[in-house]
Amino acid sequence: MALEVVCLDLEGVLVPEIWIGFAERTGIAELRATTRDIPDYDVLMKQRLKILADHKLGLPDIQAVIAEMSPMPANSWTGCGSVSRWSFCRTLSTSSPSH
Repeated sequence: MALEVVCLDLEGVLVPEIWIGFAERTGIAELRATTRDIPDYDVLMKQRLKILADHKLGLPDIQAVIAEMSPMPANSWTGCGSVSRWSFCRTLSTSSPSH
């Protein structure tokens, strides 16, 4: 029996980008930065943490925005062929181990 696994990027595919939503909610444009803008994830997160500290914002503030988010409409899920919606999508087929 073959096992098929689909891997995809949650943000921007199934739900909107959390940091962009948080930036819009707070009015802090610098929080819109993603790894497309700052490829080094460590640098990006340190920048985000500094901005949060400067504005006295924390995890509960981010969680409040996430709680209000809804899944993206199904008609925006265009499938593995679309780079704009699927950052990573790949089907892996493997044989199940025999016991």
